[in-house]
Amino acid sequence: VLRVPVSSASHRAGAASRRGAAAAGNRPDPRARRAEPAAGSIRERRLILDIRGEIASVDNPGEMRYSKRAMPLVTLPYDTRRTLRLAVPDRNYLGSALPPRLPAVSDPAAEVRRALRAPIGSPRLAELARGRERVTIAVTDLTRYCPDELVVDAILEELARAGLPESAVTFVVGLGSHRSMTRAEIADKLGPRVAERYRILNHAWRDEGSLADLGTEHGFPLQVNREVARADLRITTGVIEPHLFAGYSGGAKTMVIGAGGPATIGATPGYEVLSHPPSRLGY
Repeated sequence: VLRVPVSSASHRAGAASRRGAAAAGNRPDPRARRAEPAAGSIRERRLILDIRGEIASVDNPGEMRYSKRAMPLVTLPYDTRRTLRLAVPDRNYLGSALPPRLPAVSDPAAEVRRALRAPIGSPRLAELARGRERVTIAVTDLTRYCPDELVVDAILEELARAGLPESAVTFVVGLGSHRSMTRAEIADKLGPRVAERYRILNHAWRDEGSLADLGTEHGFPLQVNREVARADLRITTGVIEPHLFAGYSGGAKTMVIGAGGPATIGATPGYEVLSHPPSRLGY
């Protein structure tokens, strides 16, 4: 419901004109000039905005009339595996800009394993993990469309290849300042097997007891989840996509911000960070 100020004199004149036309059996002339508003006569008038995108009626919802003309339908991703379909009036619709779609791999799980076996510019994860005693994996929460179950399964295979027991691995859900995930959401995100067998913590960004203060870096405060700080091998998952001032999302951002404390999270959108030359989209 939209509320807009209109002239009560205009409203009364328009209503009287319509009643008179109805009594005479004629339709009111839409070109007829309405009465000019008198001083002090402005009042609120209700406009009902229908889901189909048209202003459907004024003042009396029982008299709503809808346009029968078909309007463009726009489909938007919404929640988990759902979509919203919105009808947009022609006058408001400029078009839909869709990114080019690349062909999907036939076996995503196999492709993740292949990538981990041949990383770019780094030793294989199994080599990095060999001899380590405490591993922390920071994963994305349900607000990020990352196939964590596929990625985590492949990561755990690499850690097992290095000889690490399950008890050496802790997961931290990189919530940042988002709400905690439920056990059911964690199982859906990481898979039931991982949810049942591994230690998984929701990052508590306001809990000082769960944070480690690592000082500052170039004047930037560093607070991070204590499990991350204690680990001798840290792994993150995430979606790599352009970010307004982090350059790209995912990677270290899942840990630094996703598992960061209030000082770190609060400092990132500050002027000093945003005005730094590398703080720009896709850097």
